[in-house]
Amino acid sequence: YDPRGFGRLFFPLHFPYSSLSKEKEKEKTNEIYLGIEYEETCVDLKIYFTKKTDELYIDVVNNAATKTEVRRRSAKKAWKVYSSLSVYEEVKLNNLPFHMLNNQQDGVTFHLFKKKTVASGNADKIVAAHGWKGMMNYQQAASALTNVELYPASEMIYMPLLPHSFFLVDFDPTDVDMKIALLDHPSNANKAYDFYINRDDIKKTTQIFTPPKPILNGKYHMQRELELDDVPFGTMFKDMVWYQYA
Repeated sequence: YDPRGFGRLFFPLHFPYSSLSKEKEKEKTNEIYLGIEYEETCVDLKIYFTKKTDELYIDVVNNAATKTEVRRRSAKKAWKVYSSLSVYEEVKLNNLPFHMLNNQQDGVTFHLFKKKTVASGNADKIVAAHGWKGMMNYQQAASALTNVELYPASEMIYMPLLPHSFFLVDFDPTDVDMKIALLDHPSNANKAYDFYINRDDIKKTTQIFTPPKPILNGKYHMQRELELDDVPFGTMFKDMVWYQYA
């Protein structure tokens, strides 16, 4: 219990690892913590990894919302979230009503994926396959690229990644956002995607849509979107790596 603010509680979490012995599973029980941070009108739900993990990827879904936004942070060096708790990774779901902690139907659901990489690659190979060269703005990319979907209203370009998924380049006035969109298809139900960039501190955002969100004027429906946040201007595509877990 942390008495600062309106109070914080920490609970060790245990998720089954079917590939591990019971002794190894027991060792991992205190590697993952659930944090509940109480605000004046709501709570923030956080999952902390106290060790670097290459075994588990977690999504958290607000069952009562049509859109769940999950914030992710990971770092090469651990940071303190409490005097006796240092972590390497945080998965955060903000602003939940109090009653959701005691309501299974309108509560939250954990979606667990083993970090078993079935596909991966550098972002530069994706964009190069469609004709991307050097630095481009939206107008230049829209004219030069082939086999892509364009959404001029938001200056977004959708490039096929794997079946039923897209790699997105989202042009903003001050930067360019990199995203992965998972379409509404049964084959994506047991898959997760992740981004990596070689930085000391990596921030990402996952949005989960229930029901799936129409995109490209209703041509497709998207169930999840992963965004690599705060990418410094000038970062090269070759420095970004994507992963598919299943």
